[in-house]
Amino acid sequence: MFVIKKIDRKTIIAVLLAILLLLAIGVKLTFLSRLPTTAYCESVGNFCIQIDEHCSFTDFFEQFNIAVDENTMTESEITIPSVFNAVYESYNALQKNQGFDLNDYKGQQAVRYTFDVLNDKEEYEVKANIIVCENRVIAGDLCTYALDGMMTTLTDKTMIQG
Repeated sequence: MFVIKKIDRKTIIAVLLAILLLLAIGVKLTFLSRLPTTAYCESVGNFCIQIDEHCSFTDFFEQFNIAVDENTMTESEITIPSVFNAVYESYNALQKNQGFDLNDYKGQQAVRYTFDVLNDKEEYEVKANIIVCENRVIAGDLCTYALDGMMTTLTDKTMIQG
């Protein structure tokens, strides 16, 4: 003989929430597994964009002949806008020149890391920025903070020696 037990509303909701959570985790793992660990830029070729135990911040920048002081690192959490204004469109155009594209990360949380550049030219005090999402570099730039400051790609050698 079979006994049919009545299931209350709370149990049904709990089971549905558990299923949704598992689906969300599955989707996130699928998304992460298809994200690249390298990018391509004509002036550099393939370069590693994964920040982990095999590729530190210093290792990442060395691919571009940029020496940074990790002791000066600052970090700030940012959200990539869902809709780009003119400033973000311009910044993303800069990123596309070096193998990145922020369009894939609209609405995502990320962290911007800023470092002092050690091999900058004498007339500049250069900062190196990278934006990291899920341990992957998704953008980067070199800039100066002067009133008439500049911003350029990691591959542009106008502000650094080497």
